[in-house]
This record gives sequence, C-alpha cells and structure tokens, in this order.
Amino acid sequence: MKLLLLACLIATTSAGIIQYVFDNVNDVGYYKAFEFKKTWVDALGYCQSQGGHLATVNSPEEAEAIKKLMNENNIPYYAFIGFSDIVTIGDYITVEGQDIDHSGYTRWEGGLHSNVAWKCGAFTPAGELANRDCNEELPFICEKDIWSQWVQLPEQGSVYKLHREKLTWAEALEKCHSQQATLAVMNSDAEAEFVSKNVMETVKSVHVGIHDMYFEAFYSTVDGGKMEESGYNKWVVNQPYKTYSLNYVSMNNKGLYELENETNKLAFVCEKHL
Repeated sequence: MKLLLLACLIATTSAGIIQYVFDNVNDVGYYKAFEFKKTWVDALGYCQSQGGHLATVNSPEEAEAIKKLMNENNIPYYAFIGFSDIVTIGDYITVEGQDIDHSGYTRWEGGLHSNVAWKCGAFTPAGELANRDCNEELPFICEKDIWSQWVQLPEQGSVYKLHREKLTWAEALEKCHSQQATLAVMNSDAEAEFVSKNVMETVKSVHVGIHDMYFEAFYSTVDGGKMEESGYNKWVVNQPYKTYSLNYVSMNNKGLYELENETNKLAFVCEKHL
C-alpha cells in the first residue's frame, strides 16, 4: 500500500526523455548522478523514466560508491535519494518498501533526523543520510538494481534471480518479498545443481530459504514446510550441528547447505513460483 501511494505521486513519464548510461561504481551497483536539480517527487519520476529508481543505501559499501559518485560529479552538499516519510510521519520507508532502520545503513547527518518537517531523503558527500524539504530542488542519484534476468529451470514451476548485493538473511528475505518472491528453497538434486551452476554464476555462497529460528535444529523452509520433506537435504561436511548462534542457511556453489549467523551478509537467490 505504501509503495502504491508513492507511485501515485509520480507524474513524469519516459516520453521524450533522454536515456542515460548508468555506471558500475565499485562493483556495488549501477548509478547515475544528475547535477541538474529537481524536487524529490520529480526526481523519483525521472529515475523511473530511466528504468531505475532513486538510489537506496543498503550497506557501507554502497554508501562509499554513492560518495564517490557525488565527488566525481561535483555535488558539494545534498543529493536526493530514495526514502521518505511522506506516507506516515516519522516512518522512513525506502522507495523499495523497506523500513530505513532495516535497510542496512543508518548513518544520519548529525546522528539523527535533522528536521521532522523535512520529509524526503538525501545523501551527503560525507556519506550520511539526511532529510530535506521535498519541495527543495536538489541534484539526485538514480540506481538500477543488480539483478540478473529471471532464470527458469526447464519444466520447473519457478524462476530464480541472483542478487549480488550482500545483505543479512533477514534483509535478503525482505528484499525478495519486495519483488513478489521469496528466498529460494531447493526441492531436488536437479534444482540445487541448476541454481548453483546457472543462477549463482561466479558467486561462491548465497542465502537460501532455510532456517531453524523457531526450534533449534528443526529446519524449516520460508514456505512453512519442513526441510526434510522439501526433497533436498545436502550439507557441507559435519553440518548441520546443534548451535544456538547459527540459525540461518546458505548454499555454496557446489549446491551444499551451510549454517550462517544472523549478521553474516551474503548475496542471495530469490525464487518466484509461477
């Protein structure tokens, strides 16, 4: 609903607009800095017209990439990025529907939201989040997500996407949900082999949709099923073992599961059921 309300604010269309090339910055993401100034809502629409969205900051690495882009483009003060509390006062949400407090990066200018009357998100050359007046005209940063194309296993009722951005398991699950998908769950040897060889590409390890958050050593899928009934249960040597600190599961490029803690950040594979 919040994303729908934001979408209703966008009036700009792609008709007659020059399409710009987005640069891969620090191998973190594809971005374009625009030095000409727009209000936050107009910048939101302009990024969409470029096939992207106002940039979101999900990690210190992404913050460094955007800092570099701002410095290279001589943006000395603020640039609009993709979060606001337009929908609910004090509830800062990214343009991808994620609570800013769970986005992976929360370094604010001055250590806090500077002015509650300013509702739209910006970024500083020092690498800090800031809130600004939505009607102020500022430079802005657009982003195109690093998603491979959806890939389908022949005769399988699911498609998969690799996301190279490194997030915690919980953040990765939330990101998949924002794409109307979920973290991938292996249901057969063939599916695990396909994902590890054809979807993961050169990535060595990814979050998958297995956990034991509810009962220690009783592994469940994000679909609510039992892992042992999922059709696939292959692990690295000497795992799984009972431990209260490793409640999440990744899969390596050999198709084997491995335990992870809640803070470990990895790439991840989302799965969408057709």
